[in-house]
Amino acid sequence: MPGGVITHPPSIPHHPSSRQEAGTQRNRDLSLITPLLDPGEAEALALARAQGLPLLVDEKKGRTIARMMKIPVLGLVGVLLLAVERGILEPQVAGALLQESINHGFRLSERLHQAFLNRLALSADPR
Repeated sequence: MPGGVITHPPSIPHHPSSRQEAGTQRNRDLSLITPLLDPGEAEALALARAQGLPLLVDEKKGRTIARMMKIPVLGLVGVLLLAVERGILEPQVAGALLQESINHGFRLSERLHQAFLNRLALSADPR
C-alpha cells in the first residue's frame, strides 16, 4: 500500500459500490424530474432519494413529486416544530420565526398555520 492508497488487485474485478449505484439512480431520477422542476429542486430531490434522506422543501410541486417518489418531505413548519420538540427553540421563538417568514413572503395554508400554532401552544404548556 504505497503512500497509504488502497488499490484493487488486478485479478479482482472492481464492482460498482452502492455509492456508484446511488449516483446512477440519481442520474435516472434527474432525467425524469428535471423537466418538471427547477434544476436545484430536481437535484435536491434526486439526491434525497439516492441518499435515503428526507427532502427539505416547501414548494407544493416539489413536495407532490417527492411524495410520488416515496421520499419523506419536511418543510419550514416541520423543521421549526422539530426544533421546539428537541429543545433547540422555545415555542415563542419558533412562532416568531414563522411569522417573520410570512412577513417576507412565505406562504402556507391557514389550516397548516393554525395547526402549527396549536402545536406550539401545547409545547408551551408547562403541565
